[in-house]
Amino acid sequence: MLLNGGTYNGHRILSRASVAAMTSPQLPTGLPGLFSIPNPHTGVPEAYPARGGSYGYGLFMLTPDDRTAYFNGSLYSPSTFGHFGHIASCFWVDPEEEVVGVCMSVPAALRPLGNPVWYGDKFQDMVHAAIVD
Repeated sequence: MLLNGGTYNGHRILSRASVAAMTSPQLPTGLPGLFSIPNPHTGVPEAYPARGGSYGYGLFMLTPDDRTAYFNGSLYSPSTFGHFGHIASCFWVDPEEEVVGVCMSVPAALRPLGNPVWYGDKFQDMVHAAIVD
């Protein structure tokens, strides 16, 4: 539905203006951000700093100083957008490649250094590498 600009099966679900707002950066580039991830051993949320990037309304936007670079692969198009779940799941839409991807997994464990274990970036790269022109 988002890939099709707000329509699904010939029916308009969201207005074009709503989809444009959801998929346009709403935060200034370079704004510092934090991801809060509960530690699976203690249950206490831990904050992880993030670089710039931006978010639309509920969806991440990829930007040159992308705050979601750790979570995304490297083969996506610049217009890609999506949403992360509890660090172990996500979906993304790449309008240029006409790809919608969904990665569902179990909650991530934390590495000793505090970085979340995440393989969605590799899954995203595998999906994009499988595109045949």
